[in-house]
Amino acid sequence: MPNRRQLTLDETQDMQRLREVWDKKRVELNLSQQDVADAFGIQNQTAISQYLNGRIPLNLEAAIKFAKILDVRVNEISPRHSQWISDACDKALGLRLGDFLEGVEAPLYLTVDSSDVAPVLEQGDIVC
Repeated sequence: MPNRRQLTLDETQDMQRLREVWDKKRVELNLSQQDVADAFGIQNQTAISQYLNGRIPLNLEAAIKFAKILDVRVNEISPRHSQWISDACDKALGLRLGDFLEGVEAPLYLTVDSSDVAPVLEQGDIVC
């Protein structure tokens, strides 16, 4: 079996925050790892377990999906991914998101759940 690379400090901190949120919210929301795997669109919970236990690093897409499923802001799980979303929105808008949406604390994002807005947006697209 190939050696896995160690998580960076940021990735380890993301995993720890994810685990803390998971431990708190899974009971409140009555979730199993298989429920989360189903919401992710994957067959079994192995990848979910690996995210929660730091075997694989949390990527942007997974951070957004976990935040949505656990009903928290991305920033509560991964400030670095939340910052990336904010920076991407800033670049797309040509100005700081905070200037555009005065009073908004954190980046806003939507995940498209249907193809009703195709061809502009497709199911699964993330919009900020």
